[in-house]
Amino acid sequence: MKNLKVKGQVNLAVVIMRGHIYHNGHDYLINEACKIAKHVLVLVGSVNRSRGMANAFSYEERVKMIRPNMTGEKAYKVQIKPLNDYLYVEYDWESEVQRIVHDHNQHLDLPEDVAIVGHLKDSTSYYIKNFPRWKQHHVDNFEGISATQLREAYFDPFVDRINELESKVPKPTFEFLKSFARSSDCEWLENHYKSVLEFQEPYKDLPYGINFITGDSLVVCHGHLLLIKRRDFPGKGQWALPGGFKHPGEYSRDCIIRELREETEIDVPPRVLEQAYRGKRIFEDPRRDDRGDFTTHVGSFILTDSKLPKVKGADDAVEARWFPFAQVRRMSKALFADHYFIIQSMLSSGYGTGFTNQ
Repeated sequence: MKNLKVKGQVNLAVVIMRGHIYHNGHDYLINEACKIAKHVLVLVGSVNRSRGMANAFSYEERVKMIRPNMTGEKAYKVQIKPLNDYLYVEYDWESEVQRIVHDHNQHLDLPEDVAIVGHLKDSTSYYIKNFPRWKQHHVDNFEGISATQLREAYFDPFVDRINELESKVPKPTFEFLKSFARSSDCEWLENHYKSVLEFQEPYKDLPYGINFITGDSLVVCHGHLLLIKRRDFPGKGQWALPGGFKHPGEYSRDCIIRELREETEIDVPPRVLEQAYRGKRIFEDPRRDDRGDFTTHVGSFILTDSKLPKVKGADDAVEARWFPFAQVRRMSKALFADHYFIIQSMLSSGYGTGFTNQ
């Protein structure tokens, strides 16, 4: 795509970023937005996701990195607001961006004159062209800084590399990172990253990278969903759908049922569980798991028992528990990887509609 520039000034410039870690490139982006707009709205994304390597920091922690840099003209020009992810429901994400920008304009009593500001670094920058009513202002990638590389350096469990970040991040970010390094959340992330590296080591020389198939279960009973708590890293202590790796030569449906029984010891006879099976859906976002490219087959089960069947955490699960739907919908930051979005997608589709019955 040809680089586009805004001529003159617009009322509002929109900058969308995740900000894990807020670095000099992010700061440059906001500075460029300030040059072309009377007001700047920074939307900090992925605020409804659990911790992991790609989503290391909470929204509040990222604001602590960003806000102290908004000095001088930026102090009154720039507003920061949270933005949810809607994995597997892309248009809901675009709708939320439009709603936040519309409400912001209404609050400022501004006519719609909006430019979206960003740089076209890779395939993740596609969103910039998804708002045709807004102008586009493309900015160069400042010094080629990558937040992914900074996170990998910061959370490296084998080497203390925090000082390598000092020249690539604003001073408030560096001070925050030094403080965060002493927290239990940082210790969890280091252990999470260590487990990812250890998992990847045997496969690092494969010609086509790390590709695995897993099977997970979405088990519903009278408005409740069955979840397990992960015993080990990655994702230790996070809640998840029962599941695991598909064995060689195993059908995905057999994998789904086997893993469900192994991890929950669900007290349901085999014949009843087979009758409860409604089919499966496949989720294959290549970035859904920190360890590599994992495709999961998620089987749906609807149990009609008068009581919730007894369950018990076993194998890779330290606990198994039934959660009411209303509680699950508030657990986005507690669920492993993309499991919250899988659950939302399957529940909203009636956990049976359009599934393959294999």
